Amino acid sequence: MSHSRTFEWFGHFKNGRNSTANDDRSGWPSTASTPSKLEQVRAAVNQDRHRTIHDLCAEVGFGYGSCQRILTEQLNMHQTAAKFVPRVFTHDQKDSRVAICQELKETVINDPTLLLNVITGDDSIVYAYDPETKLQSSQ
Repeated sequence: MSHSRTFEWFGHFKNGRNSTANDDRSGWPSTASTPSKLEQVRAAVNQDRHRTIHDLCAEVGFGYGSCQRILTEQLNMHQTAAKFVPRVFTHDQKDSRVAICQELKETVINDPTLLLNVITGDDSIVYAYDPETKLQSSQ
């Protein structure tokens, strides 16, 4: 702060000012959080919940900070890790899952031994250590 600005503030307090809060400023009003912008953001998020804030800002046409403020403060949305968010299926995908499950259920009813042939597992890899083999390979 320059010396002249310091003396200006000193004069304000000497004349009875008791707050350091900024006065209203002239200029353009903030238009980032108008009801129409809020609805634009809400519609864009409802259309695709997996898009980034950068993509959202590019679509709606305003700054990152304003977009983030609308999402967190007005729409009460918070960022979560993608692996904890359940996948949202379309109606076609839901119908397809139901049809497949019903078909599988009917198949098991008609052939009760079907499930005896199912082998399940995961992606684990098991390494076996055989000291004799290691000793032989080193010789």
